[in-house]
Amino acid sequence: MSLDAVSSLGHAFGLIVDCPLSGAPDVKCREHADTGCLLLTSAVDGAQTAAALEACLSATLPRGPGAVTRAGDRIAIWLSPRSWLFVCDPAEEAALAVRVAARFPDRLAHASAFTDFLCWFSLEGRRAEDMLRQGSFISLARGGLSIGHAKRTPINGVPSIVFHEAAETWRIAVERSRAAHFRNWLDSLTLD
Repeated sequence: MSLDAVSSLGHAFGLIVDCPLSGAPDVKCREHADTGCLLLTSAVDGAQTAAALEACLSATLPRGPGAVTRAGDRIAIWLSPRSWLFVCDPAEEAALAVRVAARFPDRLAHASAFTDFLCWFSLEGRRAEDMLRQGSFISLARGGLSIGHAKRTPINGVPSIVFHEAAETWRIAVERSRAAHFRNWLDSLTLD
């Protein structure tokens, strides 16, 4: 028996699939089944392990709340003083986790394969932020969540990681088990 990998919404794994929104046709929604990631955690203050983790990943890790760093297609999102979400190609996930395990046999830092845990969506368009605001409180800051920053926040009751990637582009990660619910909620929204 052979099983084919599928995305959270049942599409072929490894693809970016358009998910049109009936109530907001000017906002483009996509499921990113081509996105892999690792959850990086440190048993001690992250400042003590960050440099060695960066050497394993060939990328810089952000050092403060909301901060995001990029290295090509790789994205590192600060989650806490001792944890980061490292977005990468799904094909790299296993090898990167092995590198981290080899560098930290004492388990002071750990990389958990996280690709199957999260479903990634993007919302693009002038009114994408308006959609997100209908189910969440994006930020206390005057301008909202700044471009190039991320935060963990519930959206319509679903724990999410929201990354403001560009002026009109948002990436949202939700638990795989809640992806269909999240997508249906987005589709139910109407922007007037």
